[in-house]
Amino acid sequence: MAEAQKMFSVRLDADVVDRLQKYSDENACDVNWVIDEALLNFFQREGNFAAQLIHGYLDMADINEELSDAFSICEQEADRRSSGYIN
Repeated sequence: MAEAQKMFSVRLDADVVDRLQKYSDENACDVNWVIDEALLNFFQREGNFAAQLIHGYLDMADINEELSDAFSICEQEADRRSSGYIN
């Protein structure tokens, strides 16, 4: 079964085109294959980036909770002491 392919045009910077053609020539590979691989790697990395952000936010939530617990005692003490000064 042949893979479905669609064609579309894109504008690339002249330097990118030159580097793409040079890479393809030096490695004896098709330009379209290089573009496909580059885009697939980009999409895979983007998914990993989102997962890393989610993981980071979850870690920060735990750290923020620990900080809040640690400083809530200080805030309670400050509230207790400051309430004694208000008449």
